[in-house]
Amino acid sequence: MSEDMALPLTKPAPSFLLLPPEVRDCIYDAALSWPVISDLAKTDPLEPDSTVHGHWEQPLCTVPRPRYGPMSTPSLLLLNRQITPEALEVLYRKPLILDTTPPYIPQLGQPMGIPEIISETTLQNLRFVVPRMDLDQRQSARYWFKIIEMLLDIWFVKNNLEEVQARIQCPPHQGDTRRDRYAEEIRAEYYHRLLSKLRGFGEQVPVII
Repeated sequence: MSEDMALPLTKPAPSFLLLPPEVRDCIYDAALSWPVISDLAKTDPLEPDSTVHGHWEQPLCTVPRPRYGPMSTPSLLLLNRQITPEALEVLYRKPLILDTTPPYIPQLGQPMGIPEIISETTLQNLRFVVPRMDLDQRQSARYWFKIIEMLLDIWFVKNNLEEVQARIQCPPHQGDTRRDRYAEEIRAEYYHRLLSKLRGFGEQVPVII
């Protein structure tokens, strides 16, 4: 083959890290997002014979728990030591929306802990969190109080929060039976305790209710 007919040499693809930081941030922003918590909470049920029997004297980690759907770390966060912190910084600035409580575990008498879904390190590096608390369902006020209590315990140790937007739906009381009135009293109690917790935390971090 003559020199005139020789194929031109192709230039090597530019390195991703040679792109301007602003461009890389745009790519991270488009590629990363938080999962929908209510989708993660769709779990496989426990076995029918998974009862509290035999667990009283054993560590809590041995108590049967529902299994979450498959969760994995995005590949972008596993590439190298420069890309990972850059991408995480972009992800941490995206609001995390908590639209449901974790599944309730009868053996423990409370919902699963938030750190069983989202690590404490991740929770402490978030900038914006939006709990969407629907208190209409039975026991939901008590469950949300437990979750907020867990979160605040983690954030009082360390947090990078810039704002928490607590959106609370608390429909008016319905039903006139004695049981209905008692349920409403319990819900109202946890609702006020929930507000007290959030307002107390609002002395450290902006909390919008």
